[in-house]
Amino acid sequence: MHVDRERSERESPYGGTLVHGFFMLSLITHFMAIANVRPAGAAYTLNYGMDKVRVLEPVVVGDGVKLRDRISLLDVSDRGEGKRLFKTSHSIEVAGREKPAVFAEYLSFVVAEQK
Repeated sequence: MHVDRERSERESPYGGTLVHGFFMLSLITHFMAIANVRPAGAAYTLNYGMDKVRVLEPVVVGDGVKLRDRISLLDVSDRGEGKRLFKTSHSIEVAGREKPAVFAEYLSFVVAEQK
């Protein structure tokens, strides 16, 4: 249902080709960038992984997606040498739907600028 448009339109109960759940997850880094939530004094951030990932609703190609509510900071832990591990939660919803399509807890290393 992800790559065969004609089959999806013919057989899918969703009415079209579905967006890959992993693509929806990849939008988290985009949302983080446009929200400009990088901590002050950070030289750079590194993707460390994700916890509690759930694809809750199918998303049809062409549906608009947006960040639901806010990016929430769940935890920060000091990892030494100017590194901190941040855990943020993310809900991504489809425009016009109540229930989120994707929920994930995103882990990122934030590395401090060298002085």
